[in-house]
Amino acid sequence: MGVTKRAFLSLFPRNVLNGDKIFTLKKGVGVYLDRVFLDLAKIIKESNPGTSNETLPEWAKDYALPLSIGSRGVRNTFASTGGQSLEYLQDAVSAEFPNITITETGVLTYEVSGSVLTTNDRIRLESVIDRIFPLYCSVTENIIVVSGADVARCNLGITGAAITGKAF
Repeated sequence: MGVTKRAFLSLFPRNVLNGDKIFTLKKGVGVYLDRVFLDLAKIIKESNPGTSNETLPEWAKDYALPLSIGSRGVRNTFASTGGQSLEYLQDAVSAEFPNITITETGVLTYEVSGSVLTTNDRIRLESVIDRIFPLYCSVTENIIVVSGADVARCNLGITGAAITGKAF
């Protein structure tokens, strides 16, 4: 009996386990949960370039490698780049910040340049950079903040008068 099925069966009282139809239901659902567990294990296996079989062509294409290099070669390339290529880094940043560009200025050195609207956007951009760039890379930022305020101002003027409260 699989681990998932045993965990599912442990949710029911012991005296019900020997019942007629309830036991059949629990046994059938347990088998289904074991299949789900095996499918999840397969998904995890395919998400790693070193153990993938079905997704190996996509992994090789992502790193512009020939398919003949095999899963071990793709895994080594993946590990040597930290899993991030320049295109990956640019796509990840430009998904949220379209005015930001990333250029490779040397070996393991990058420049992040462009403009963001507010200081909150700059803080969010810095957190994205900290999260996705490999730690061994040196990143230079050249970011312009368009507005110093975090609110939009359309114009200044008086459009009317408001009186609140009770008149005495």
